[in-house]
Amino acid sequence: MTANRRADVRFVDHGFRRPHMGIGLLVVAGVVLAFDPVVWLVNTWRDPVYDSNGLVVALFTAALIVWSLSSPLNATAGRPPTHALVLLGLSALVRAAGQMSAINVLAALTLVIDVYALALLARLDQRTRGLSPGWLAIALAFSLPLERIVQRSLGYGLQQISAEGACAVLGGIYERVRCEGIRIILDGRDVLVDLPCSGARTLLLSALAFTLIAAVLRPRLRDAGMGAMVTLIAALAANVVRITVLAIGIAYPQTLGGIDVMAPAWHDLIGYAALAVGLLPLVVWARRCRGSCAVAISPAVAGPARHETTPPALMWGLPAIGRLAAQRGPLLGVLALLIAVGIVNLPRRALDVARTD
Repeated sequence: MTANRRADVRFVDHGFRRPHMGIGLLVVAGVVLAFDPVVWLVNTWRDPVYDSNGLVVALFTAALIVWSLSSPLNATAGRPPTHALVLLGLSALVRAAGQMSAINVLAALTLVIDVYALALLARLDQRTRGLSPGWLAIALAFSLPLERIVQRSLGYGLQQISAEGACAVLGGIYERVRCEGIRIILDGRDVLVDLPCSGARTLLLSALAFTLIAAVLRPRLRDAGMGAMVTLIAALAANVVRITVLAIGIAYPQTLGGIDVMAPAWHDLIGYAALAVGLLPLVVWARRCRGSCAVAISPAVAGPARHETTPPALMWGLPAIGRLAAQRGPLLGVLALLIAVGIVNLPRRALDVARTD
C-alpha cells in the first residue's frame, strides 16, 4: 500500500512538472522574440524625433487589461480558444519578416499579435468587466510611431482634403478667398496647409478614442463599421474647422480678439478644441451603441454554461498552454526556444538603403 502511494506521488509530481517546464520554455521563447521590438518601441517613446505619446497609450491599455483581468469570469464562460496559440506562432512569423527586412515597425507588430493572443487566453471577453481582445490589441498598436507613417503615406491626401474643405467653408463666409492646391489666400494673407497641419494627429487620436470605446462596448462588426465611419468623417471635419479658424486668425486677427494663432499655446489650444468638437459625434455614437448595439460574443461563450472561479493573475495562461505542454512535454518548449533564437539571428537586409558613394 505504501509503495503504491509513493508511485502515485511520483506520477502526479512528474505530470505537474512537465507542463510547467514547457510553459517556462514557451515564456522564455516569447521574451526572446519580443525583447528587441520592446526596446525599439520604448526608444521611440523617448526620442524627440518621433514625438510619440505611445507610453501613455501603452499604460492606458495595460490599465484596461488589469481592470478586466481582476473581474471574475461569467457563468457562461467557456474554455480559452485554441487558435490563440496559432496567433502566437503567427507573431513569430511576423517577427521573422521584420528581422529579415530590417523594418522595425513590422517587427513591433508582433507585440500587437501577442497581446491579442494573450487576451484571448486570459478570456477577457468572457469576464464580468469584459473587453474585446481584438480591439484591445489594435489600441496597443497606437503606441507605435504611427503619426510619421500616416504623414508619409496619407499626408498629401489629407492636406488636399483639409485645404479644400477649409476653402469651401471660408468661401461661404468671405469673398476674397483664393485656393491653389494646399495654399489658401485669404484677403491677401497666405495660409499653407503643411504636413503637420494635414490632420494626421487628429485622425489618429480620434481613431484611438474609437478603438478604446469599441474595446469596452464590444460592438458587432456592422455597428463597429458605423462607428468607424462616424469617427473618420468627424476627424476630417474637425481638421477642416481647425484650418478654417487658423486662416481667419491669420487674415483677421481682430476677429479672434487679436491673438496670435500661430503662437504655440494658442495653436495647440485651437487644435485641442477642434479635436474635442470632432469627438462629439463619437460620443453620441457610443451612447446610442451602448443601449442598442449587440455585443460580439466569443464562440467559446456560446457553448454550454460552466461555473468557474477566477484563476489567480499569474495562472491565467495555464488552461490552454498547459494542456498542450502536458501532451508534448518540454519538447514543445525546447522547439519554440530554438525557433526564437534562430529568428532573432536571421541576417538583416534593409530594403530601402541608399547607394553608398
